[in-house]
Amino acid sequence: MIENVAGGLYVSTDKGDTWTKLNTDNDIKQRAWYFNRVYVDPTNDNILYILNVEFMRSLDGGKTFTHFPSPHSDHHDLWIDPADGHRLILADDGGAQVSFDGGNDWSSLDNQPTAQIYRVHTDSAFPYHILGAQQDIPASGSKAERPGGHHCKGLGTDGRLRKRLDHCRPAGSRCRLWRQL
Repeated sequence: MIENVAGGLYVSTDKGDTWTKLNTDNDIKQRAWYFNRVYVDPTNDNILYILNVEFMRSLDGGKTFTHFPSPHSDHHDLWIDPADGHRLILADDGGAQVSFDGGNDWSSLDNQPTAQIYRVHTDSAFPYHILGAQQDIPASGSKAERPGGHHCKGLGTDGRLRKRLDHCRPAGSRCRLWRQL
């Protein structure tokens, strides 16, 4: 995959000695520098998947691609079962989803405690607080003393949030929060 005006998806059938441009659709090469990936189904080399902002699939060896529904956007990784191309695990900004039918149906985004954290802040309280700015969903935080303890949600979205707990008073009192956008 080459991302530029003349770029696109290239294929080699001679172990890389020569390359042929197969597809120049701009949708398949967007953000190639960031997270664009090409995967070939190990059980059928005519089925290709391209991961970037959208999740796309080709059924003709990469000549054409269609946008393929998935639970979230910004796709980063894909696992395809080597023995059964219908079993997929897709990783994206929302977590990971599982499909047993080639991506026609996916597991829920809300069935696992996952997050893509861009920035983590702590304070000097005891026990200290941890606050994380997440990708595409609200930031959240918690006391570090135990899982499932005090939890703050809805503090901002999309990794642009820069919040910190600067000075916390004793338990039961309010903390001061500063926001930098």
